[in-house]
Amino acid sequence: NIADGSTAWVRFALYISTNFAATANDIFNIFEWQTSGTIEACISLQITATTDVVEISAADGIAASSGWTYLSKGVWHVIEGMLTCSTGAVGVLDLYVDGARVLNLTSQDHSGAITDGVFGTQDTAATTNAGYLLGDEFAFDDTRLAITHRFHTHRLITKSSFLFMGPGQIDNVKIVDGGSGDVIVQIYDTDVYSASLTPIWTDRTNSANTNVDAADVPISCHRGCLAIVSGTLPGVILNIGWGAGWGSDGAIRTYAATRKAAPGGI
Repeated sequence: NIADGSTAWVRFALYISTNFAATANDIFNIFEWQTSGTIEACISLQITATTDVVEISAADGIAASSGWTYLSKGVWHVIEGMLTCSTGAVGVLDLYVDGARVLNLTSQDHSGAITDGVFGTQDTAATTNAGYLLGDEFAFDDTRLAITHRFHTHRLITKSSFLFMGPGQIDNVKIVDGGSGDVIVQIYDTDVYSASLTPIWTDRTNSANTNVDAADVPISCHRGCLAIVSGTLPGVILNIGWGAGWGSDGAIRTYAATRKAAPGGI
């Protein structure tokens, strides 16, 4: 809820595939602030059929009609929206793209406190029928969340975990034995787990309370990095050297658009 006179922020990452296209002009929302089903404000996308150019804007009401900012395809963008709810025509709606404010609307008037937020495409025309949109890293708070790094560079995991999606590198692996003498870690180059996969790297502890600091590093992954951990009280410290992330310029490239199926369809 965003009460009358209160301010709240939303943030999400957005990826537009390089083949996203339409056969007729289309404006549709990707986020809506609603009051019991009534759209009070929105963040909209516009695609032009003749060029397939995609733009973003925001508006007080059901859809944006002006104030458009170009969004490049094939890269991740960080989208932020700030809304000050007001039933007295003093509301504010700001839109940020990759850290920069691109729209500032003032004197906004709302019918009541905001009760719902709707994330995802709304009323997309049937003629917008090629390619795809990806959303990630959605967050909502009463203060600006801003841009964050997509992946931590230093992680201690105690159970099997995906470390990142897309290309990246593990600079170091340290296996911390919990007293069993049999802690095992396996690294897979994948974004979807399958029991038929073969690890690209594995190591283990052989005696109780003996830690193992890997020597055969770095470890490079192309699709993603999955660490499978087993043993009693296991612990593995991994240093992530580089990986796909959210950059303030919105130019961090992703493997998604050109991804090809691996053997076995993974």
